[in-house]
Amino acid sequence: MDEPHMTSEQIWFLAALWEARSLSLAAKRLGISVATATRLLRSVRGLLQDPLFVRGKGGFVPTNRMARLMPAIEEVQNAMRELARTGEFDPASVRGTLRLAGVDNAVLTFLRPVFQKLLSSAPELKISFSTIPADWENALEDGTLDILFYAPPMKALRKEFRSAELNQTSHVLVVRRSHPILKELENASPEGRASALLERYREIEITYGPGSRRQAGETSAPVESDKSIALQCDYFLPSVFLLLESDCYARMPVNTVRYLERYLPIALLPPEIRRLPVWSGRMIWHERTDVDPLLLWVRRLFMNELRSKRELSSL
Repeated sequence: MDEPHMTSEQIWFLAALWEARSLSLAAKRLGISVATATRLLRSVRGLLQDPLFVRGKGGFVPTNRMARLMPAIEEVQNAMRELARTGEFDPASVRGTLRLAGVDNAVLTFLRPVFQKLLSSAPELKISFSTIPADWENALEDGTLDILFYAPPMKALRKEFRSAELNQTSHVLVVRRSHPILKELENASPEGRASALLERYREIEITYGPGSRRQAGETSAPVESDKSIALQCDYFLPSVFLLLESDCYARMPVNTVRYLERYLPIALLPPEIRRLPVWSGRMIWHERTDVDPLLLWVRRLFMNELRSKRELSSL
């Protein structure tokens, strides 16, 4: 269990509030909302069991505890500036939790290639990987989430968010290896391999949680054909096992299918059956962590590892 500690975000916030003596001015200096500043003050008050600042005629007045903390806060700030200036950072010294989020397939696609390097380079770092929250923007802003992995098309990011493309992937339709459509395809004429053959079967549509918006070209099934959907599911891996026990099919990134077919009796359908989208896999974070030494190192690790192997997957 992590020992109680102040985050870099809390440290910089207290220093800004010490100088500004105003919650709104401190928030403006840091480029955060007043709501986020209020949350930070509440969280650090709870952590230190002291109000730290009380309201006075001229604004916020620091308590004796806060006055005693300031020399240590300034020392930590100087150390962080030095790290940022020299670029020296030792991941082996890191303690705490790295908070990631994405669909379950993001664990295979993004975390798996760097997992062992994360463990060996930062042996005391704990990694938390959760599903995409409906309010992921707020989670990135308030620090309950550090990095989000996202692939489907999405609305434009607000200016305070950053993103980096990690890969591009085409999609395929996948079925169990003993699915009757495979025999039908062998015996069909070239014209018979059209999507009409697929209309005999139903789809397990894999969605992307609360952030997903079903639009033309973003899913394997035509928008008007909801009747062809047997199940909508946020999870990739359970869906694969449902395919193994049914005559359904599902759309998945080709790299995911190539990886899973090493271990499971699944098969890819020919690409001419249905036109499928190409999606970019992206890493998203909030500007508040732009110069955070740990998260800078983590983001560079993901980019270096994944971009070095990046190519547009094809059949």
